[in-house]
Amino acid sequence: MNKSVLILFLLFILKSQTSGIELNDSTVIKLNELQVDARRERQFPGTGKVLQSLSVTQIKQTSAQSMDAFMKTIPGVDVRQRSVGGTQADVSIRGGSFDQVLVLLNGVNITDQQTGHYNLNVPVELTEIERIEVLQGSAARRYGSQAFSGAINIVTNPQRKSTVDVAMTAGSYGTYTQKLTFGAVKKKLSHFTSVSHQTSKGYIQNTDYNILNLFSHTHFAPDKAGNFDLQLGYQQKSYGANSFYTQAYPNQFEHNRTQLALLSWQKQIQKLDISAGVQYRRHYDRFELFRNFEDIPVWYLDHNYHLTDVAGVSVHFEYADRFGKINIGASSRYDHIYSTVLGNVIPDESKHPENIFEKGKNKKFNREADRLLNTAYLDYSKGMGTFYVSAGTSLSYTEDFGIKYHWGADLSYVPSHHWSIYTSFNTASRLPTFTDLYYQNATHISNPELKPESSFTSEAGVKSEINRFNVQAGFFYRIGSNIIDWIRYPGQEKWESMNLTELNTIGMNISARYTFSNSFLKNIFLAYSFIQTDKQANGYDSKYALDYLKHQLIFRLHHQLMKNVTMSWNAGYYDRAGGYVDFETGVLTGYKPYLLAGCRIAREKAGLMIYVDINNLLNESYVDYGGLVQPGIHGNVGISWKMK
Repeated sequence: MNKSVLILFLLFILKSQTSGIELNDSTVIKLNELQVDARRERQFPGTGKVLQSLSVTQIKQTSAQSMDAFMKTIPGVDVRQRSVGGTQADVSIRGGSFDQVLVLLNGVNITDQQTGHYNLNVPVELTEIERIEVLQGSAARRYGSQAFSGAINIVTNPQRKSTVDVAMTAGSYGTYTQKLTFGAVKKKLSHFTSVSHQTSKGYIQNTDYNILNLFSHTHFAPDKAGNFDLQLGYQQKSYGANSFYTQAYPNQFEHNRTQLALLSWQKQIQKLDISAGVQYRRHYDRFELFRNFEDIPVWYLDHNYHLTDVAGVSVHFEYADRFGKINIGASSRYDHIYSTVLGNVIPDESKHPENIFEKGKNKKFNREADRLLNTAYLDYSKGMGTFYVSAGTSLSYTEDFGIKYHWGADLSYVPSHHWSIYTSFNTASRLPTFTDLYYQNATHISNPELKPESSFTSEAGVKSEINRFNVQAGFFYRIGSNIIDWIRYPGQEKWESMNLTELNTIGMNISARYTFSNSFLKNIFLAYSFIQTDKQANGYDSKYALDYLKHQLIFRLHHQLMKNVTMSWNAGYYDRAGGYVDFETGVLTGYKPYLLAGCRIAREKAGLMIYVDINNLLNESYVDYGGLVQPGIHGNVGISWKMK
């Protein structure tokens, strides 16, 4: 970005004296009254878990321009970015891998079963999210297999006033974004549609990208028939994947397409709440080890192509009276993949499906795999004076791995509405992804004999909220068995997937938040997380499981500069365990800790918001994964106009 333009823009904002709407973080979410759930108003007190809810106001105050960049500022969440702009990032919780986190969109499971690398391929622009809910710890007794170390629920809300929202940004590395959102509310029908586009030349060679998002959410509440929600989404990504999977071939490239359709229904009949849903998600990926076949060796015959289809149905019943609350439900999800790399070989060449996304190129899929995952669950909860207890179980079944049984129990002591003490015990499991089982190429060795992961987690903590001060602290201990990871020994060219016999993890977290009154200061937040496992990557390079975030310190401050002008600061200290093999020297190198800082200065009046974002203020040179160096100081200027 041109420095003179940035300085002039900052001076313009600082000199503004006009009156108008004041940015204000007015929504204070009580952590002990939150449930990760698609139904927005459903809450229960005294939960025995660590939950966070990041509101639209908090999203609005951050300098992040993509979903993964924003999640990097959430305590307890580890985001390993391979590049910027939301191209690709791995998100994990509590030292788990990126495949161990369940991702939901308005309560619907959209986790990618090909690989967790695509879990954040969600066709929703960051500014259209109403809140992001983060559950730390197993959610398997509610969602079955796959909800291993945590869950992230991305929530949108069509029930807003009729508006047209236009936004544009321009920034470093030739980065530009445009967004148009239309929202309409009329009696029992509410709807919004958002389309956004983002391009960049990239901060280094082969990190350019082009991303298109299209998303609509419709809510319909006719008399006596219940509430209907329809979500439709489309995303297209094309991006330079410089050394994403191996530094031996830096000119990699990826093209992704995501399509989804989610329909849900909910109705209250006296004390009984009934909900049901159907879903369909299609994800296409073309991976080019050599972009556009440039400078290919003789052994490189073609790119990798994958097409994943997911279809599912679910039903949920909740009954509440003076005897307590009972939740019971079931779901069925079918995962299928066509590929040129993953799955079992289709022996009859005449039955090889045509690659519809590469028309006219005579590309066909020659492999496929599938599985049907059925899950049923039962949960009971009740408040008894100052105590709140809940317990539940779930069963999941697949033909290849059989029955997986999960159980859990939470107990909370709530002597007053100011504070509570909780403890919980939960089990979980995770099935290998299609990539874990089948991926094999010049740099990877597959292992179709992998077993599912399993874990037992115990945790305890305290939460307190007195006036404007909120604090919570807790610890957990997870016993993990058959943990899946990709490893490589020095001098070995290929990564190999395998089950680590056992991996036990201990962690703690503490956070504090204070909201000011009648002050130029608005709110301040500080959080620290610590994680330690009983295994180290001694003598070999762990790709994921042992490269956890050992220390994380998050700081946020929001304050007023003058009327209509606010400033938000965010900083994070990240210290990662493990290491990577340096490509040039071949030496196993430990990850170095780093400090990231950013800020947003914004002026808002009558729906018009003008802002400047600066990220990596200290110009830190750092890596999240392998030797992939992330960008130094960079920024952008943005404008958004919301018209009612």
